[in-house]
Amino acid sequence: MKNILVTRLEENSRELSNRLRMEGHQVFFEPLFTIEKLPTKKIIEEISAPISAVIITSGNAISALENSKIGKETKIFTVGTKTAKILERIGFQNVVVSPKNSAESLFDFIANEPGQILYLRGSVISFDFAQKLKNVREILAYKTHEVENFSENFAKIYYDEVMIFSKNSCEIFCKLISRHNLLEYFSKSKILCLSPQILEKAKNLGFKNLELSK
Repeated sequence: MKNILVTRLEENSRELSNRLRMEGHQVFFEPLFTIEKLPTKKIIEEISAPISAVIITSGNAISALENSKIGKETKIFTVGTKTAKILERIGFQNVVVSPKNSAESLFDFIANEPGQILYLRGSVISFDFAQKLKNVREILAYKTHEVENFSENFAKIYYDEVMIFSKNSCEIFCKLISRHNLLEYFSKSKILCLSPQILEKAKNLGFKNLELSK
């Protein structure tokens, strides 16, 4: 049995937490930021040119897409099978998932997509499609606000593994454990990274015990 720290909200990780518990592990949640959803419906409705595809690199942008009038047959490029499943569940019929759980691995698919592409993004991103492709229009769908402190009982438990889901989360986690003098506390914990890009980020930040999450 392992103590596993999941660095996002429990409500966004039910399938994951259920699987880990069935394997006999104890699961603890410590979200590293809060989400502020932004009004986007009017902005999307005012776009004059037809939208041929939409990019969503986080499940936090799904509500912006769902509340728009974008057709369910529109091609949706996304990161992660969980987000893809949610999109399919709400009726989108043409969902393309990144092959390596990263925005970077989506680029080759999107680069050849004709017409106007809508990028529903957060305030912090690791890969900006709008800078690289002229036919991509980005709309800010949500803002992230970093937490200032860990929860009260955070450091009372030894965590065998820590699950990191984005490069931004990796930076925030490193910042928080440095601020609270917990670097030594996590020196033996295994850092599980969702993608090779996150693993590389963690390595650059000084983490040693790293593994690519399955």
